[in-house]
Amino acid sequence: MRRVVLFLVLLCASAAAAGVEAPADIEKWAVAKSERFIVLTEKPAHKPAELLKLLDDFWSSLAAEFRVEIEPAGSAPTPVYIFGGRANFEDYLTARHQPMTLAGWCHVDADGAFIATCYRDFGPHDSVWVTLRHEATHLFLFMHVPDAKNLPGWINEGLAVYYASANVKDRKFTGVDVPARELHRVQAALRIGGLETLHRHLTRRDGDWSGPAAAQAWSLVHYLLHGEDGKNRKAFRRYLFSVGAARSGAVHFRKVFNVKLRRFRQRWKEYILKISPTPRRSKQKQK
Repeated sequence: MRRVVLFLVLLCASAAAAGVEAPADIEKWAVAKSERFIVLTEKPAHKPAELLKLLDDFWSSLAAEFRVEIEPAGSAPTPVYIFGGRANFEDYLTARHQPMTLAGWCHVDADGAFIATCYRDFGPHDSVWVTLRHEATHLFLFMHVPDAKNLPGWINEGLAVYYASANVKDRKFTGVDVPARELHRVQAALRIGGLETLHRHLTRRDGDWSGPAAAQAWSLVHYLLHGEDGKNRKAFRRYLFSVGAARSGAVHFRKVFNVKLRRFRQRWKEYILKISPTPRRSKQKQK
């Protein structure tokens, strides 16, 4: 217990040095710690040790998927703050000039990183575990992809949404679900022409990546990894690990995938409109 209290004191000091202080009364939160993460829950009933194991297993699965060595954690594990309810989390976001509508926040700068969210158990789309996988994917990409800060927004957000629906067993991915919310959003937008142009989507790095934009990004990732019997998987990896240094995301996309955007859009649209979401599983089966 004494070690945990000492670590929390150091955690608050390092967070302050990074310009983003830890939540108030953090020393009263429940704690579970590994070499990679320290999970802190505002309410002990939210089982930080259970969430920590899920995060560690997910991180190992990402490493296996991307065929990278898990790097030494460094002097301190990455903090993961889980607020007990939405109101306290929104206050935390607002005080740090972040949109209060965020489901989760992955903050990375030169001094370190952390993840913050609030506990939810609303179902397969809105549980805290879905958000943790999403934000952990952002963190993983930042740590392991060259020039990650220059990644086009669609691939950063698309992969985060994609792996948020992954299934993990024995620290390996056993499959990835097709999320109903994102699929229905992008299908509806495709039918009425409500999405931004493919060229704009492939080159944009800033702006809002929630709602329809996130759904469009997810759909591109899913198509490139699963469409046409997965023929683009190898090219996708080459693109991911090289696009950060490219001058133009769209030009690099056409070169790596050897496609014209108009023809690619047609194939992507046909694929997305014909697939169906993964049927919901019971809570017992999701665990």
